[in-house]
Amino acid sequence: MVAEILLVALFLATAVAIMVRPFGVGEGWIAVGAAAIALATGLVPVAVAGRDLGLTVDVLAFFAGLLALAWALTAAGVFEALTARIVRWSRGSQAWLLMGTAVAGAAVTAVLSNDACVLLFAPSILRVVRRLRLPALPHVLALAFIANTASLVLPTGNPVNLLILDRAHVSVVAFVRGLSPPALLATAGLLVALALGARALPKASFPFHDPLPRPDRALAWGVAALGALAAVDIAAVLLAVPLGLPTLAVGVVTASVLVWRRPAARLGLQRSPGWSLLPLVVGLSVLGSGLGGLASLTRVAEGLAGHGSGAGSALAVGAVTAAIAAGLNNLPAALLASAGLGAAHHLTRLALPVIAGADLGPNLAPGGSLSTLILFAQARRAGLHLGWGGFLRRAVWAGPLTLGPVLLLVAGR
Repeated sequence: MVAEILLVALFLATAVAIMVRPFGVGEGWIAVGAAAIALATGLVPVAVAGRDLGLTVDVLAFFAGLLALAWALTAAGVFEALTARIVRWSRGSQAWLLMGTAVAGAAVTAVLSNDACVLLFAPSILRVVRRLRLPALPHVLALAFIANTASLVLPTGNPVNLLILDRAHVSVVAFVRGLSPPALLATAGLLVALALGARALPKASFPFHDPLPRPDRALAWGVAALGALAAVDIAAVLLAVPLGLPTLAVGVVTASVLVWRRPAARLGLQRSPGWSLLPLVVGLSVLGSGLGGLASLTRVAEGLAGHGSGAGSALAVGAVTAAIAAGLNNLPAALLASAGLGAAHHLTRLALPVIAGADLGPNLAPGGSLSTLILFAQARRAGLHLGWGGFLRRAVWAGPLTLGPVLLLVAGR
């Protein structure tokens, strides 16, 4: 019992530290340090941790490939070119600029993950907003909510998606069939709500300054790279091959081509933000493997899984996961839920509600998603000091608007 209490306390402390990042320590180091403590003290058996880490190798390879590809797109100027295109398309309208940002953010999130959206696309938007002296909060909040919501559209949208699919032995095809349609509906609903809210922005136009002399060339390069990724991953799905190695190959080849053409770019690859995602997944996976052996957590999971009908249990699991995600951050919440359900032998049946709750729960509170925390930190570094009040006021409607319909549709399957 004492060991269980200590492991849960270590897990909760790690989740809080990831949100707060004391003394500026990166979230990856925090998770790995906590995992090292758990292994050294015997709270998590080494054999159990090794077994679960073996299950996450494909997920790590997948996201390493995505990060390498995303870095190559950034170094080639693709995101700056995309921002220039959005600014030109907006024709000086703040409302159209906001909507262009939201739609592009949804696409980047779905294909490259919510972390890639805020790490690589958001900075160029923030620079434009600051240079044009526009209100920053509407654009930051639009990106925050859209990155959370669109992360459910495709398995690539969030590290949580593939991690839980892998642990539950659920296929990518099952994800697309079960979650993509309601996620697209939720994303469309959020875009409509953002469009209605954008009508309140000042009507005054702003001067346009094209930040790139030849944005179309960079965009064409980016489309080609993403097309190669899509072709390889679709082929892998059709052949029932894990996505990790094919995606890693595309990312490495794309990054290698760019480094070959621009040798100086390799320094940027080493310093590229986002690599901390990999040790974060490793560290939390070790802690999650220990949580799966807790009898108390298993009993709670069995109670949720047996809550009424199949639809009732799906709603209960999704809602509880969303609440934990809002309070603790979605990756720890997903691992906590999957550990309990896995031990209770209900994870395969309830994997999709867990993913939906983990992805959309962060729309209820700003600390629920690492991408939201990173986005606000980037805004502060850009000289835009924004509090959490604006997020919380909009979370009152954005959270239920996105989470409610998705859970109802998933539970009704």
